[in-house]
Amino acid sequence: VFGKKVAVDSTSLKMYDGQITVLLGHNGAGKTTTMSMLTGFIPPTSGTAEVNGCDIRNNIQGVRESLGLCPQHDILFDTLTVQEHLQFFAKLKGCHGSRMEAEVMSTVKEVGLETKLNALSQSLSGGQKRKLSVGIALIGGSKVVVLDEPTAGMDPAARRQTWNVLQNARKGRTVLLSTHYMDEADLLGDRIAIMAEGVIKCCGTSLFLKKLYGAGYHLVVVKRSDCNVDTLTKVVKSHIPTAELESIINTEVSYILPDSESAQFPTLFTELDDQKKELGITSFGTSATTMEEVFLKAVPLLGGLPRQFARRSEESTSSKTILAALLFIPQLLTLSSRVPDRGAKWVFDLAQGSPTG
Repeated sequence: VFGKKVAVDSTSLKMYDGQITVLLGHNGAGKTTTMSMLTGFIPPTSGTAEVNGCDIRNNIQGVRESLGLCPQHDILFDTLTVQEHLQFFAKLKGCHGSRMEAEVMSTVKEVGLETKLNALSQSLSGGQKRKLSVGIALIGGSKVVVLDEPTAGMDPAARRQTWNVLQNARKGRTVLLSTHYMDEADLLGDRIAIMAEGVIKCCGTSLFLKKLYGAGYHLVVVKRSDCNVDTLTKVVKSHIPTAELESIINTEVSYILPDSESAQFPTLFTELDDQKKELGITSFGTSATTMEEVFLKAVPLLGGLPRQFARRSEESTSSKTILAALLFIPQLLTLSSRVPDRGAKWVFDLAQGSPTG
């Protein structure tokens, strides 16, 4: 809780080994607060959490044995090099000797910092610091990895490289990643949990959420000045009676085509292609429901769009506190707890293993 605001409220979520679970939400949704609870920065007032049988109240040292963390804000030592950072955190996670050096070289190559191996962290760019923070989270074989907006500040090429790293690293790990990038959530998330106002609004695979909240497909037709939209609509409805005219913007006419009618798409497209001249159209194309559309339907909007998707530090913990925790933290899997606030409760079940059913 921040002031009188409930940060996380009545939330339940499951995560599985070998998967990346994405917390998707605008800034202020409660993502960082949730991760702070999970990693021990904010103690629960009631309830408990278990990590591989270790209770966070009775055996916190056991809980901290295999957790890797990439915090929202980079916490690095200015006078240590990239190599020294990775060596330091690898040792904290139990790697020594030749194994440690192998881990360091493998990690630095994965995150794309080979040329910066001997560079001081203070000389790195913002994107390179994020890469190093991701490497610190992954090094040492951390079984549970918590990544708070790991690609923030990276250029497009670096983001995609990091996506590949995380996709390859998820095997044998439970990964929790927060983001407000729709494309990132769609690409990385084996399961996506949409969060708003401290509540998980929905959770599932990208396909499940798109079917649950999406209208289906969008057919966009580019028309000429002589196009009769009524005639065009009749042609579309002759193949797909449940199609809906969505909008007419300048030269573009958009229709919503339900998933259930996908078998009829080929015949519709064939007629549109054959009748271009008669219908007065130049081209057409389709697109599936996007994660942005899912998000906007899942999250009740107050006053229009949600808060700006700009980075804020309203949920950040002090750098010194995060750094101190980084030196000792490590894993988590099953959790039932309560936010330290009046009646604001949340429950997590981070179960290692595969989903059943």
